[in-house]
Amino acid sequence: MIHLRISAAVVLGLILTIAPQPAQAYLDPGAGSVLLQLLLGGVAGLIVALRVGWRNILAMFGIGTEPPSEDAQSPESDD
Repeated sequence: MIHLRISAAVVLGLILTIAPQPAQAYLDPGAGSVLLQLLLGGVAGLIVALRVGWRNILAMFGIGTEPPSEDAQSPESDD
């Protein structure tokens, strides 16, 4: 019985989502510039994030990392 109610609710929700409804909205000419600004801001943010973390991304794939030299691994002491 509960399964039937859940199924009916899902079907009713889909019907109400798909059914055409009149839009009670107005898009002024400035709306296009806001959408363009959002798009360009997102692209700029992605570029900045990639530039900041580029070495971490390369290190994750093992690209561009040099193996440490032998001198750095075994320091010599003059005792």
